[in-house]
Formats: sequence, structure tokens, C-alpha cells
Amino acid sequence: MSAQRRIRLLASSRADDMVCLDILRRAAMGESFGSISRSLGRPESYARTLAARIRDSDLEESDEPPEAVLRFYRVGGAS
Repeated sequence: MSAQRRIRLLASSRADDMVCLDILRRAAMGESFGSISRSLGRPESYARTLAARIRDSDLEESDEPPEAVLRFYRVGGAS
């Protein structure tokens, strides 16, 4: 793989990560997944599906109790 392609892939991964973090932050602040998806120019279920996949991965990989992990996926975050 060329260095230029590697840089493009890393930039894409970073950009994708930033979109995921933005979706989670906005949802935790109370914005609807539909509104988030529309603002990104994506189908209505995009943000909800992405957040669910991240949540499920966190639950599977975390050593924390499920209740502790899920607390961060509720509106208001860990409050």
C-alpha cells in the first residue's frame, strides 16, 4: 500500500471517528437521532444505528458492568 493511500485511509478513519463522537455527544445532549441524521445528509436511521453499534461494541469489550456502560448512552451522559 502506498504512503499516500495509507494517509488517506488514516484521515478517513479519523474523520469517521469524529462523526461517531459528534453523534454520541449530540444524542447525549438530547438531540434526536433523526435530527442528527438529517443534519449529516444521511437516512433517518443512520445515527441511531451507528450509536447502537458503538454501544453494543462497548458492552462487549468493556470490563465495566453493563449498567455503567449504558449510563453514558442515556441523555445527559454519566450524570
